[in-house]
Amino acid sequence: MKKKVFIALLACVMSFSCIAPSFVGATSSDNSETANTQEKMTKEELNKIVEETAEEVLEEAPRVERETDEIQTMGAVSVGTKLIRIFGKSYVTKKLPKKIYSKFPAAVKNEVSESAFVNFWSAYVLVGGLDEVQNTVSNYLKPYVWDWVAESAGYIAQGTVWALL
Repeated sequence: MKKKVFIALLACVMSFSCIAPSFVGATSSDNSETANTQEKMTKEELNKIVEETAEEVLEEAPRVERETDEIQTMGAVSVGTKLIRIFGKSYVTKKLPKKIYSKFPAAVKNEVSESAFVNFWSAYVLVGGLDEVQNTVSNYLKPYVWDWVAESAGYIAQGTVWALL
């Protein structure tokens, strides 16, 4: 069921990411340069970014060794809990958000600092469910960048987390 929801969400985000640039107007010369660069981002490029980021994380991230298999008894577990069980708390709260931030479009990096995103990641993204990652990240970034850029960044964040889990 989660895969169907994710695929539907992915299709919506990708459609929006491809259509929205034609409706966005630049307000200054700096923003127009960023917009021209970002307009060229296709769903194939977004998927490639997600795949590369997931591969990099899986190669460099430490794995937490468990002595016994733990059976999950809770009905709902946060993204943070799942990731921490796999990679450890330090990596998930400090290094993983930096890795994801490094893959965001330039417009996001110009408006939101890495430390601000890392703090947001720990406070809001890790406590929510997997299906909420894209919306949480997008809604956080929308006041700073165009909606379609925020949606693309949200897609990158959720796709990376989805690939890791």
